Amino acid sequence: MRQIPGKLFDMKELHTIEQDAADQWHLVQTLAGDQTDGYAGVPGIGIKRAVSLFEEKGYKWKTVVEAFADKDLSEDVALENARLARILRCTDYDPIERKPILWTATISDH
Repeated sequence: MRQIPGKLFDMKELHTIEQDAADQWHLVQTLAGDQTDGYAGVPGIGIKRAVSLFEEKGYKWKTVVEAFADKDLSEDVALENARLARILRCTDYDPIERKPILWTATISDH
């Protein structure tokens, strides 16, 4: 839920998730994967290593692609994981077509 900008109550305290933090958490989860949700991320990278990598190299799509490439995985595999990691936001849905808008990296992400 930390991918969605807004208020989040974690059963202990109320957090405000800003847009940048939500976007960063999406990238962290892209690298770390989530077995419960059925996507692998980068083999050998968990949440702590992903955060460390982004803090070192920046929260950019380039960092994601390089991490996947280091394990001989393509940018297409990285994109598939990013789309699986993404929690649907209201801006990710086309109500006229009645379908989700698939996540893509923007120029500012590179």
